[in-house]
Amino acid sequence: MGSGVSRRYKYGINTERYFKNKILPRSRELLKILSFSYRRSLYLFRLFIKIDKDKSGQISLNEFHRFFGIRKGAFLERLFCILDSDQNGTLEFNEFVVGIWNFCTNDMHLLAKFAFDIFDIDRNEELSIEEIDALVRMVHNTSHADESTMRGIREFCPNDRITLGKFIQLASEQPDVLKPIIDAQQLVQGQVFSVNFWRRRTDKRRRKFGRTEIPIGMSWESLMELFASYEGNKSDAKDNDDSLMNEEKTNSAKKLGSEENKVDLRLKEERREEKLKIKLNQIEAELEKNYIIDEIHLRKEFRLKLWKILWAIEKAHVDTLNAKMSQEIGTAIEKLIVDDNSSEESYLSECSDIDADEDSATDKEDSDDDIQNTKKLNSAGSKSKKGSSLRGELPSFSYWPGNGTCMMHSDTNQPCPVAGEELVIEKYEKLKVAFHAEWKATIMQYTDKYGPETTAWERLFDYEKQEIFYYNRKSGQRCKEQNPAICEKCDGLIAAADYKCFSCGTMRSEINTGKYKGRISLSNMIKLEKGS
Repeated sequence: MGSGVSRRYKYGINTERYFKNKILPRSRELLKILSFSYRRSLYLFRLFIKIDKDKSGQISLNEFHRFFGIRKGAFLERLFCILDSDQNGTLEFNEFVVGIWNFCTNDMHLLAKFAFDIFDIDRNEELSIEEIDALVRMVHNTSHADESTMRGIREFCPNDRITLGKFIQLASEQPDVLKPIIDAQQLVQGQVFSVNFWRRRTDKRRRKFGRTEIPIGMSWESLMELFASYEGNKSDAKDNDDSLMNEEKTNSAKKLGSEENKVDLRLKEERREEKLKIKLNQIEAELEKNYIIDEIHLRKEFRLKLWKILWAIEKAHVDTLNAKMSQEIGTAIEKLIVDDNSSEESYLSECSDIDADEDSATDKEDSDDDIQNTKKLNSAGSKSKKGSSLRGELPSFSYWPGNGTCMMHSDTNQPCPVAGEELVIEKYEKLKVAFHAEWKATIMQYTDKYGPETTAWERLFDYEKQEIFYYNRKSGQRCKEQNPAICEKCDGLIAAADYKCFSCGTMRSEINTGKYKGRISLSNMIKLEKGS
């Protein structure tokens, strides 16, 4: 940082010492509000003195133009004039910092409003077609507005007038209208930190302030007042929310206790699955952003994280089903133990009646022995010598369920499943089969949207042409198709009219079938392939 900058500044003072003693005391609060660390703040100051060639402590229009290389013209002059909040023809350090931050963190919505406000002098949020024509000529630095551009604009101008809302919509749908402004913004972003740095700061500004308008020409004093007011309102709102929350907690405590004391009764597997899904949403949000070719490694990292999380979610869901199955089986067993212990006598009596009926044709002594042996089996846990004539010779169990889920063999201590447990297992096996079928469809959707896990193709954005393209980070090949068919075997591109990948001979996968645009149906092409 700061390469090419003299180690001495005014009065021969060391640059960093000058920054600490002269600049920081006056700018500390501003830099803190804008979330610039000491290291980045020092970098901004070194950049400032690099632009300030004559070491006057101020940046002139010519110095600004020479450093950033923005094309000279009415737009540059107007932009510089707006950044110069005190209108003295130069930028001091605080004006420079506020102007750079504000201009570089404006999204398309705010850039369109910035351009619109230049000509909306009476602030009625409406411009005539003549004023729009002048705006286009100023932005594009030309004496005549492009006719095709003006035709597109007139579609948004009923009665030859356009409102601010319509102009913002126009800028979003036809970016060429404000292309020079977008180019100038990216030029400045690229020379002050990086485009990706300012993209993150734009997201941070949007999360913190929403669509709160901060005019590009706002003075640093006014900006600090605005931020202080905003933070004050947030503090008041937080105090109000805290008051309401405390009141709610007090009322809840009288009934069931505070919310904080509630226990999360979900299984740990369920909680893990939920956390993974939250992470997945965050990664998807990152992948939806536009990445330039220099940031391809970032997109690759996010895409690989996405697939890693997807496989973790699959495992977590199966673990959740297994845990629920075990819990359900265990609960059923506990219930049956209680029920069977409480009804042991009635059960033995019922067994006696059944045995008596079955043994009516045999000797009464044999029948009495059967009943006595059954009692011994359940009370003493010993093996019956003869056993019930209905059940035969039975092993010894730690408990005796009437129609239970599971029995534990006392000798081997191994579970002896019966009908109830089998039903529970069957139920969860069906749930797993259904989940895997749905999961297969989910994986296909993610593959179609973000590409196969092992692909070298990445979706990027060309800010100069304002278009999306796909780039192979290994071969350097480009593709302008919005949703190309990528072979999942060799990672080659499959032309829309091709029924298979001619690079490796693999037929189109289920995912790529819907992207086929050939004249002959894909099924007929496959039949011809098999016939030949």
